[in-house]
Amino acid sequence: MSNKRDLFSLWFLLLVVFIDWLGLSLVYPLFSSILFHSNASFFPDCSHVMRSCMLGSLLAAMAIAQFFSGPVLGALSDQKGRRPVLLVSLVIAMGGYLLAAFAIFLRSFTLLLCSRVVVGIAAGNAGVVSAAVADLSDEKEKVKNFGLYGMACGIGFAVGPFIGGQLSSMGYEYPFLFAALVIFCNLLLIYFFFSETCKLQKASSANHSFLQRAGEGWKNVKKAAGMPEIRLLFLAAFVFCFSWSFFYEFIPVTWIQDWGFAPEEIGYAYAYGAFIYALASGFVLRWLVSRIVPLTLVRISLFALVLCILSTNLPLPPFSVWIYLTLINFFVAMVFPNMATLVSDFSAKDAQGEMLGIYQSVEAVAFALSPLLAAPVLACGSHFTAFVGAVTMFIAALIVVRCRKIVLVKNKDPEIG
Repeated sequence: MSNKRDLFSLWFLLLVVFIDWLGLSLVYPLFSSILFHSNASFFPDCSHVMRSCMLGSLLAAMAIAQFFSGPVLGALSDQKGRRPVLLVSLVIAMGGYLLAAFAIFLRSFTLLLCSRVVVGIAAGNAGVVSAAVADLSDEKEKVKNFGLYGMACGIGFAVGPFIGGQLSSMGYEYPFLFAALVIFCNLLLIYFFFSETCKLQKASSANHSFLQRAGEGWKNVKKAAGMPEIRLLFLAAFVFCFSWSFFYEFIPVTWIQDWGFAPEEIGYAYAYGAFIYALASGFVLRWLVSRIVPLTLVRISLFALVLCILSTNLPLPPFSVWIYLTLINFFVAMVFPNMATLVSDFSAKDAQGEMLGIYQSVEAVAFALSPLLAAPVLACGSHFTAFVGAVTMFIAALIVVRCRKIVLVKNKDPEIG
């Protein structure tokens, strides 16, 4: 960190990230319960297959919108600065959560789906926040600071589902209203206290409409495929995110059908998993990266995740949730920050927003496709999603093995002899 002001900016940014993820995760336990819980279904006449498709649509809508908005917001943050882009995105997010609360009140699936699109547009600011972290980090500190970023996400995700589960007992609209309030607080913090971190802002070559800029998402996927030095890394990130979403976003359905988990219990489970993620990414990762190179750590963690996810299909008692959530979230915490760090290391200082926007586009495609493809699998049985998640996680691990030499040579890692 170059000075005390940058250190303060980093910690303030982590606070912003925490609040942002608290708002995003407040509603995480709700959709499975709304659609599948016998005491809470809003659509009693729908078949199991239809409920599976509806859940997949709700989960995919946000990621699809994020896919298109991420490159737009990332490029704009390189041109206009991180602060104004963050402010606009938070206003959009607040509107999305208010729309969701209104949809619950009317019991309208269409409006609820639209609200996920609006929130997804705002969620495109993830690349902007990652770029701001990179702005404030030198090469030696980058992986540790991305670990702190992961910890802030994890803590927010731990607190959010717990609060959301508790508020849902009052009514399913209350978590959405509280999420809007949390985002409003974040908006005030950034407006009054956040200092611009992007020192090398690009000049805009042309004025483009939002739709024209949104098309950059597809161009970014092509651009990622055309970068030989990190093409396999992007592919590994895509398959990993696909696998993670396929398993983790649908595991509540298994808990409901096997053990009758209520929304509050799902909230507890997600909160606990996120708490483990936060501790691992914020503390354990900082210790491990000084002893194990990032790509090696990613490779080991992916293979470990294959075994952990497969274990969830065993005939286990309910308390086993706490055991496998501990292991799974620990190893996931070893993957996400290191992936972002490796991508950032390949990026020029004045293109952090653009490159991390490409990375976000790749992630968003995975998070969009996964729920859509998981829906028919879920209709065949809740345990099938874990099996497919394990298989695709194994493929991600094999891809990382292939891209190891490219990345380590690029970074002149001493492991190459």
